[in-house]
Amino acid sequence: MQLISKKVANVLERKRPLKYLIMRALKATHLCLLFHIDRNSYRLRFYPSVLSGDLWYEPDLRTEDEFFFKRYLRPGDCLIDIGANIGQLALLASCAVGQSGHVIAFEAHPRIFKYLQGNVRLNRARNVLLYNCAVGNDDGTVGFSDRNLDDVNAVVSSGDCIHIGVCRLDSLPIDRPLIELLKVDVEGFEKFVFEGAERILQKTKCIYFESWEGNFQHYGYCCHDLFALLRGSGFEIFRLRAPDTVALISSDSHSTVCENLVAVRDRNDFIARTGFTLKD
Repeated sequence: MQLISKKVANVLERKRPLKYLIMRALKATHLCLLFHIDRNSYRLRFYPSVLSGDLWYEPDLRTEDEFFFKRYLRPGDCLIDIGANIGQLALLASCAVGQSGHVIAFEAHPRIFKYLQGNVRLNRARNVLLYNCAVGNDDGTVGFSDRNLDDVNAVVSSGDCIHIGVCRLDSLPIDRPLIELLKVDVEGFEKFVFEGAERILQKTKCIYFESWEGNFQHYGYCCHDLFALLRGSGFEIFRLRAPDTVALISSDSHSTVCENLVAVRDRNDFIARTGFTLKD
């Protein structure tokens, strides 16, 4: 009874409890596949995944990511999206960079990758190139979790998992002379992505990446290690401040909560592109 009461309370605490229950029912029965999610410049199919359900239930979810991408990207740009999930940001970027631009998107989990493929086909996004593999500091295979909470699956070294391919960015034929934006959201595996991308980092202007001490500790490193790697590659690291301000973070800063940070090679170019205000 106590468990049932907690579940009922969880539903009632939602902004729109009825829509939340409908979302859960549509996912459970796979009737969700009959619906699309309109994101203005692109559409997503309502797949039975966590992110699909969340975006159907709450359209304003993760709009801070979209706000940044819209302010930064320009026609003709190249985005590399590592941890693309169902394609929310990859498809937004596809519209922003246009047919003269390129989006290279990576999704490790095979089932979520199929949803990503479906959404790219739905939008006829011909400027998007897809890879179904993890990205790290070596080429081979890794264990990958297969949780019901599919938006937080990640590389694992033990326990129940599936085995998937992993590659270094530097091993791939990415011949664009400039990478305007590199987005990395891999649930704590970020440092290994960067370690395998020395060549790519040298021609990258800006990195938008997830940072959280709690995630990094699962892989035996900390924020200081990751920030030192990026600074050694020529980047300054900034924290986003609402609504359009960035603040340079100190050498001893760390992420006590899960947040998105920005690493910038040329701060003047970054400010010119985005119109953000810089706070040192």
